[in-house]
Amino acid sequence: MMTNQNIINVKEDVKKELTTKQSAVIDAAISLFSQKGFSNTSTGEIARKASVSEGSIFRHFHDKEHLLLAILDPLTSKILPSELNAITNKMFHSEKLELLDFITMLIEDRSKFINLNLDVFKIFISEALYTPVVREKIFQAISQEDLNEFFKVIDNLKKNKRMVNWTNAEIMGYIATNITGFILNYFVIFHQNWEDTEQARQNLIDFLVKGLTP
Repeated sequence: MMTNQNIINVKEDVKKELTTKQSAVIDAAISLFSQKGFSNTSTGEIARKASVSEGSIFRHFHDKEHLLLAILDPLTSKILPSELNAITNKMFHSEKLELLDFITMLIEDRSKFINLNLDVFKIFISEALYTPVVREKIFQAISQEDLNEFFKVIDNLKKNKRMVNWTNAEIMGYIATNITGFILNYFVIFHQNWEDTEQARQNLIDFLVKGLTP
């Protein structure tokens, strides 16, 4: 599990080289995008919430889509690849890895990071579904080599008869669909706090384990 010292605050990472006004725009955009959605938020609303002119948004971020990408860039370009590698390394070196360990690591080992960055993560999940440029950024960030290393963990689980003998694409699709649905349901639609979903997360883990058990 990540230590507190290693947990990245995505919002602060985005703002570290920005002016006070530009930082205010980032704060306003994250707040509005996470509450209303990207497509339902106008640059005028962001400007009013940030107490800046709409023109100042365009001067620095060009348009709303570039503002969205600026918010999500640390997540897609740095954090997702490093997290995938961290998960892979931990699982690959875990003796006698069980399916429950595998699923729990995927969900609970990311708890502190997701909780700290919940608003940004809500935006990321929503826009990964509906905005092609965000999906493209994800595909560019995660190399085939990184995926192949992760698939070795899955292959070992299948080889040891700890996991159903489906294709890796089917297994990844099953896991990703259920985790994405969980985040959409609890955090995007119902605006729950991470702390309030402990039992729901355990139910998700149990569901995935049962579904992937041979």
